[in-house]
Amino acid sequence: MFEIFTKRVRVIIDLARKKALHYGNNEIEPEHILLAMIEEGQGVGISILQHLGGDINKIKNEIERYMKIGIISYTREQLPLSQQSKRVLELSFREAQFLGHNYIGTEHLLLGLIAETETLPSKILTKEGISLNRVRYTVEQMLSDSDKLAESSFKEKSYRRSYSTTKKSKTPALDT
Repeated sequence: MFEIFTKRVRVIIDLARKKALHYGNNEIEPEHILLAMIEEGQGVGISILQHLGGDINKIKNEIERYMKIGIISYTREQLPLSQQSKRVLELSFREAQFLGHNYIGTEHLLLGLIAETETLPSKILTKEGISLNRVRYTVEQMLSDSDKLAESSFKEKSYRRSYSTTKKSKTPALDT
């Protein structure tokens, strides 16, 4: 499943592992994933949070406020995903499929974090007014807008190509 994650999501999962170690946790929890996403600070998921009016610092502070502190008994390589984190990734995959995507990006990760309603990130994001439906709608809008931009760019390039091939040159020997 990890092969369909974007590079940024893989970086976030690795950062989440580091966050779990930092807090002395024996598993990577959904809150570690959201903290890692915030720390990484880029991608569609963070853009959506900001677009929807999410106060990134407030979200980060809320998560850290309720973070469980423990004593680690695993090494970095051994640290597993918690059942809730596995469920978040599973839901991220489903959201990607629902949207017709063959990859899991930060936008899908954000959807998965909100969809797993019994987690700390879901509760905090919902409290901030960032709901699953609002994020889904925003993802669809952002991707639709980027598709329109790409289509517009394609049409412009096609027009330029057709215009340049129909226009007669004063130096035809140099055109070949």
